[in-house]
Amino acid sequence: MIVKRRPTAPIEGATPQVTPQVLRLLQGMGGDVTRAEMMAALHLKDRRHFSRDYIAPALEMALIEMSIPDKPNSRLQKYRLTDKGREVLNKEGRPDVTPTWTLKRALISPTLCCGR
Repeated sequence: MIVKRRPTAPIEGATPQVTPQVLRLLQGMGGDVTRAEMMAALHLKDRRHFSRDYIAPALEMALIEMSIPDKPNSRLQKYRLTDKGREVLNKEGRPDVTPTWTLKRALISPTLCCGR
């Protein structure tokens, strides 16, 4: 027998729990970045997993925002940190966010940057 959990209502005034995946995503962001750039920088290949475990929770908690919110499936879609996302990073011990992902950096071979 399969039992489905009912979604619980958030407690008013409570800070949502930031998952390690979302924190990892936030720590690398700075400026507008595409999904492909983020996935390459995090060395992830499965787009569905990335959307479900990284992008969707960050969007739901308003930690990141879309550059084209009216067209979520646009090929030109980019994501950027919100003020709330910056606050979470400051709280986690990362005082200032500087752009760390660029297309060049995202396409660097893991053997060059990670010694694999």
